[in-house]
Amino acid sequence: MTQTNILIVDDETFARKQISEIIQTVSSKYLITEASSLTEAKSAIIQKDFSIIFLDINLKGALGFDLVPFIPKHTKIIFVTAMDNYAIRAFEVNALDYILKPPTAERITKALDNLKEDPNTKKLAEPFSLDDRIFIQTNKAIQFILISDIKYIQADDVYTQLYISQAKPVLIRKSLSDWKKSLPSKDFIQIHRSTIININKVARIEPYSKGTFKIYIKGEDTPLSVSRTFSAAIKERMIV
Repeated sequence: MTQTNILIVDDETFARKQISEIIQTVSSKYLITEASSLTEAKSAIIQKDFSIIFLDINLKGALGFDLVPFIPKHTKIIFVTAMDNYAIRAFEVNALDYILKPPTAERITKALDNLKEDPNTKKLAEPFSLDDRIFIQTNKAIQFILISDIKYIQADDVYTQLYISQAKPVLIRKSLSDWKKSLPSKDFIQIHRSTIININKVARIEPYSKGTFKIYIKGEDTPLSVSRTFSAAIKERMIV
C-alpha cells in the first residue's frame, strides 16, 4: 500500500492531536508529522516530501501564509483555522480547502477525498452537509455562511435570494436548481418552483386552499406558499 506523508502545523498540541486522530481513523496509509512552529515546519519540509499540509493561520506572532513560499508546488495546503477572514487569501494561494475549527471528521474526510480525485475525471460535486461553511460572493463583499443558517432560498430571475438566520437576505448569482443539487436533501425541500426551505427552520404548517399549505419559518411573520405541485411531497415528508 502506497503511503502518503502529511504534515500538521499548529502551535496548539491539542489541535494537532485532534487532526491527527481524525486522519488516522480515515486510513492507515497516512504517515503524519507534526510541527508546532514555522521553524519546525520548514525543517520538516526540507527533510521529507509531503503530499498534504494541514496549516493553521495564527501561529504565535506569525501567519501560516509565511510558510507558503517554502512549500513545494505539488504539495496541497489545507488551512484549518479559527479565523474565517482569511478565506480569500487562502484560495489565492491555491489552497485545497479551508476548514474552520473545530474540524469534524466529515470535513477532513471530504478534504482528503478531494485530493484523491483524478483531475482529468469530471465528477459531480457532492452535496453540502448541514455543518458546512461556504463563502459566497455578492456585489458588495464575500462572506461566510453556515449551511444550517439558511432558512429558505427564493429564485429571483438568474439570481437567488438567501434568507439567513441573524442576517439580512443575500442576493447571489446561483440558480435555484443549482442550490437544489448542492443542498443536503434530508434537510432542504422544495415547496414551490421558486422556493426551497430548510426543514429545521419550520415553525408550523397550516392547511390552505385546495389541498395546499402555508409554511411559517421561525423568525418570519409572512408565511411561504406551497404550490399544488409540491403539496403531496410536503404532506408525506412533514405532516404526520
